[in-house]
Amino acid sequence: MNKTAIVTLACSLLFLCSDARSQVFYQYPEAPIVKAGEVAIGPYFAVGESELFRIGGFVRMNATKHIDVGFELLGDLIEGNGRGGLGADAKLSIFSSYKAIPFDLSVTGGIGYVTGNDTKIIQAPVGAIISSPFKLERGNILVPYLGVYLLIVNTEFDHPSLPDDSDTDFDAELRGGLRYTLSAGPDIFVAGHVGRGEKVLVGVSFWPRGRD
Repeated sequence: MNKTAIVTLACSLLFLCSDARSQVFYQYPEAPIVKAGEVAIGPYFAVGESELFRIGGFVRMNATKHIDVGFELLGDLIEGNGRGGLGADAKLSIFSSYKAIPFDLSVTGGIGYVTGNDTKIIQAPVGAIISSPFKLERGNILVPYLGVYLLIVNTEFDHPSLPDDSDTDFDAELRGGLRYTLSAGPDIFVAGHVGRGEKVLVGVSFWPRGRD
């Protein structure tokens, strides 16, 4: 699947799906952007507050020299109720690691839509991500990362026995974790989200076009 087909599919899902539920759920682990010609795809799983169980999938690709974009679909079970969601985000690289500055820094923003159980949520996070890679003896790479976000959240309630209502509020969230890159194979990452609903997330990134 080429980049044009992936973008077309993701944009169609983002703008044509009218009954899915979300926030911007996933941020690609670590600060550096996906390089030109590369595409990252993969699944992830999460558990969290309110008996949350989540399964999702993402695709991420380069947009320009300093920007990449990501798209995501997911399904949830929360307190026994099902819901679905989608989201999109963009990330701008502020600077990349080199000898004088041994870490990467990026800023990011996105939007997500989620619906289920008579509730619709639109969430827009903006924030920054910092990470620093460490090369291990066997050539594998370990990358700790941390993101700090401001979340703008609009919630609409549409229960048959109650009047329609809506609410907009602001929250802060920390998203930190580790990415582990095998010398040959996919990336594995684990993360914790603390703020608007604590959760633990485990995922895998595949690189169908290869990676430098």
